[in-house]
Amino acid sequence: MQFSKVILAVGSTLAMKCRMSSGGLLTKPVVKPLPLPLPVEIPSTVSPVKKLSGMTYSPYGAQDQCLPEKDIRSQISSVIKLTDNIRLYSADCRQLEYVLGALADYNWQGKVLVGIWTRSGEERIQSDINQVTAVIKNPRFQRFIASITVGNEERYNNIPEHVIIGNIARVRSHLVQQGIYLPVSTVETYKLWTPNMMQNSDIIYGNIYPFYVRSHGDGSVKTAVQGALVELQELQKRIPSGKQLVVSETGWATSGSAPVSFRAPDVSDQHAYIAAFQCLVAIKEGIPSYFLEAYDASWKKDATAEKHFGILDKFTHKLKANANFDVLFPKCV
Repeated sequence: MQFSKVILAVGSTLAMKCRMSSGGLLTKPVVKPLPLPLPVEIPSTVSPVKKLSGMTYSPYGAQDQCLPEKDIRSQISSVIKLTDNIRLYSADCRQLEYVLGALADYNWQGKVLVGIWTRSGEERIQSDINQVTAVIKNPRFQRFIASITVGNEERYNNIPEHVIIGNIARVRSHLVQQGIYLPVSTVETYKLWTPNMMQNSDIIYGNIYPFYVRSHGDGSVKTAVQGALVELQELQKRIPSGKQLVVSETGWATSGSAPVSFRAPDVSDQHAYIAAFQCLVAIKEGIPSYFLEAYDASWKKDATAEKHFGILDKFTHKLKANANFDVLFPKCV
């Protein structure tokens, strides 16, 4: 399946009735599918240009503080060497302004999956909505915005289904009132998607982590990826016709520990996992995938291995263990 050939059917039907104006916002009625988050075509048996399908990024320091703009710009300059698709989780810390500003200055040609955070109170939700609206309306940033996510793993964090759906509807309604028609969805662990959540989301974003599964066949990382692919194919069977599946998070820890995990965290296993997942899932199966994450999340509280999924070293901005980028891009056979 090629990414560019997937047709997205939007549940609200609003986006299907609009077209892109010269300013970048959808304004007038016409039947036309929305652009996909990752509009790329990759031959199934050829290694792609050395870019990952996607990567997540969070601009926080070790004490959970907001990184200054100069640090964000430095990190983003390294991230875009590895991917043309970036996922952000929120709009706090002026991250949309700083990240998108850097991308514009670097003349980046990729897309950003923009997130609205929903588990830190009403004021935070409204602030995120307002900031997302502002950047979409900014002519300098419009071209970067691919899609909007509302929350992350809400059911996993015991948020009721009706609250999740209500938040999606709230954001979509606000954007439409502003003349903005983009895909709006939630993000959930692959097993916890409900039919109602799927019906109300324009794209099905699923997080999946074989790292936290105790056993995978012969114990190899490739087998872990194959197991994840089977789970994703089962999820695809439940998705309403015409809606696209995107892996919104996946990755492998390089340090720390977990109560239940496949094997001890390891840098070489991370590289092997990313390479195998890129080949088997993103390229061969055509499922766009975001790898967690650009840098270690040392700011996360009460987390062990979860802090160490970063792909880049925060000091050198190279792969951990100073590995060559080629380890992530073997020829897919």
